[in-house]
Amino acid sequence: MAENISFDRDPMGSLSADHRRPVAKNRWHTLKVEFAGRSIGVAMDSKVYIVKDDHIGGAGAVGMWTKANSVTVFDDFIYNSGAKR
Repeated sequence: MAENISFDRDPMGSLSADHRRPVAKNRWHTLKVEFAGRSIGVAMDSKVYIVKDDHIGGAGAVGMWTKANSVTVFDDFIYNSGAKR
């Protein structure tokens, strides 16, 4: 198992980050990605591991990806744009 938290963007944006850390197996984790202005933060279990400046900004999408040789379960996946309706 690759023990890392990664953040990537499509090839047009060339934004990526990788943080190596042990990820405990056989337990639930909370992964949170926050967008605030040009800042993007990635936290796992309430600890921020990645903060990047986003020079592109604007509307986008969120997705999850795992390696082919891993067994991963996602539960309660929530996306909130923060936009007022």
